[in-house]
Amino acid sequence: MRFWIRSDLNHKRTITPRRRADLLAPRPEVGLQKQTANIEFGPVQIVAATTMDLWLPYAVEIEMESPDSLVFERHKYSGYRLYQVKSEILSPKIALPQ
Repeated sequence: MRFWIRSDLNHKRTITPRRRADLLAPRPEVGLQKQTANIEFGPVQIVAATTMDLWLPYAVEIEMESPDSLVFERHKYSGYRLYQVKSEILSPKIALPQ
């Protein structure tokens, strides 16, 4: 797994963090010769979180190679929203054997 942070010299505040993950060795038991995932992150401002930018994925590219095919996928993300959830963990009441 590799991480890159690139700063565009023409625009001093432009930063593009990127994560890349590769399959270390072929996995014939699941039919994969090669698999690579590239994720690019960018700043996202959400109205409820105006004091900071959240760095979230905006593009993901996945390439998979098997003995008989090559698959390339590109996913783009936008329109993030912030949700708030409250939860409580309850321990079950278990009757102990006597």
